[in-house]
Amino acid sequence: MQTLYKRSSVIGCFALLLAIVIGAAFITKRQLDIQVRTAVSVIHTRQVLLQLSQTESLLKDAETGQRGYLYTGKKEYLAPYHLAVSNVDSHIDALAKLTADNPEQRARIVSLRNQTRAKLAELAETIKVYDSGNKDQAKELVIADSGSAPWASETATVETIATPIAPPIWNDELFRPDASPASASVTPASEPIEPAT
Repeated sequence: MQTLYKRSSVIGCFALLLAIVIGAAFITKRQLDIQVRTAVSVIHTRQVLLQLSQTESLLKDAETGQRGYLYTGKKEYLAPYHLAVSNVDSHIDALAKLTADNPEQRARIVSLRNQTRAKLAELAETIKVYDSGNKDQAKELVIADSGSAPWASETATVETIATPIAPPIWNDELFRPDASPASASVTPASEPIEPAT
């Protein structure tokens, strides 16, 4: 009887240990799956933010090139403008592919594309006016800032696309365990970073 009791105790303990190991393996697999999904989501978000950043940078370069040309009259200043015109659509297309699974974002991409085309058309028109010999009129168009409404709207669209995708993941505060997206703040690029003393 004692042998049977010892044998069933050993089998019971073994079964309990096996159940604990299986439970721990299941929990570990679940946690790993969550971490993989989170990592994929973070990578996707960073890709979207990169495309947004590059799109915005190209548009700023286009405007800088246009203004440099109008100021100096030298065609080489149009290089950033031409580069932006030839590349901006591919970045917006990449954004459309990256956000294809989100109907709200798709609508914003359409808005961004339309505003981008309006801005590039305004820049092209100013260059055309300048090239036709109406240099003062072209400069007046820039000074009057007739393209500021599409540009402001476009910048707002870039920000509205970026905000719902994810909180600003480039902010280290978000990686603290006790941090929440609402409490995190992003240091604007225009503020100088003080060197550590």
